[in-house]
Amino acid sequence: MRSMKVISLFFARVFLSSIFIISALKKVFNWYDTENNLISVLVEWHSYVNKEFLKDFFTSMLPWAPLVLVLATILELFGGLLILFGIKARFGAVLLILFLIPTTIVMHHFWFLENPTKQIELAMFMKNLAIIGGLLFVSVFGAKLSSPIPQFKRPSFDD
Repeated sequence: MRSMKVISLFFARVFLSSIFIISALKKVFNWYDTENNLISVLVEWHSYVNKEFLKDFFTSMLPWAPLVLVLATILELFGGLLILFGIKARFGAVLLILFLIPTTIVMHHFWFLENPTKQIELAMFMKNLAIIGGLLFVSVFGAKLSSPIPQFKRPSFDD
């Protein structure tokens, strides 16, 4: 039974971390396209928002897009590798949560869009929320078999 748990936790770490590791590597190997995509999303946000301070914020972010992309890639790769290898997995999960929350809001802004794009972005937004849920679980319980997983006692009817 213990070996089945070890194998299951190994695959859980592989599956949860792979999306981040692959995405980070994809960013590195397609840097120019990824940077242009981020800039175009920031410009889209500028056109969607009505408040002047938000327009100013997204305009001011444009020159920082390369640095934001570097930080996002580091968080993704480092957090993903920590979870994959089960080393400081809780810290890795926190790094990925810090990456994923703003990324989800900025990149998957379905509330501004029309169908069918709205449906695709809503699905991506909800997928990221599910991943955040898994990362919250790892941040609380860790990613090793020795992590404190709550044990529930069966009720005793002998009393």
